[in-house]
Amino acid sequence: MKRSADLDLPGLGGRYDEALAQALAYLFEQCEPAAIVITGSIVRGNPDPSSDLDIFVLHRAPWRQRIQRRFAGVPVEFFVNHPDFMQGYFDEDRARGRPTTAHMLATGHLALDTNGLMTGFIAASRRMLAAGPQVDEAGLTFRRYETAMLFEDAVDVVDRDPELAAQLLHDAVASALRFCFWRARRWQPRNKELLTALAAIDPGVATLARRYYRTHSLDEPHDLAREIILQTTGETGAFDWETPRDLLPTNDPS
Repeated sequence: MKRSADLDLPGLGGRYDEALAQALAYLFEQCEPAAIVITGSIVRGNPDPSSDLDIFVLHRAPWRQRIQRRFAGVPVEFFVNHPDFMQGYFDEDRARGRPTTAHMLATGHLALDTNGLMTGFIAASRRMLAAGPQVDEAGLTFRRYETAMLFEDAVDVVDRDPELAAQLLHDAVASALRFCFWRARRWQPRNKELLTALAAIDPGVATLARRYYRTHSLDEPHDLAREIILQTTGETGAFDWETPRDLLPTNDPS
């Protein structure tokens, strides 16, 4: 069996290389990896001060586990999985519109792949990212409705509970910004990249959002929130809508 010293590792520099070496030594004490991808913003070359290393692992034992540790002062998160768990992660990515697993694999560094399985998962991840999220009109309508109702709730309680109203207003704005990506059939970005990514698909709403989050007055955020939600969902309260009819399955061959 290969050990951590036999892997094809990325050159990260300084304390990151030391942290990675320690993390991999720890990993080989916990399981017998069949495939390893080193990933995250550190590997991509754009880390923030608190960024961690992500290590995605396939092994043959019938269990999965997430582990968070620090090595050389660097946080490291392990994602240890049997291959049979992978389809569930891809399905979850599609449902949320946020390709967490696919992005980790597609942008990571393949350090080990003893049976070729990880290479296949990486290829599937890249295809998935290129295809974009799949959302129908009924799904878009439901997300518009959720956002509009959050704003309406904030308006309803502003006089009797202004602090709650502020929280609901923030939730409504966040929902509206996320809706922009659904509407554009684009994957949801990471939280730390939301406003930058938004500017690429809707510069006007991105500008309003930055104004909204900068302001400290009670009146202007309300007006800005309304404008953001109107421009993204077209609604600020309840509106008529319905889902398609979901038919019961039948065994009748006719």
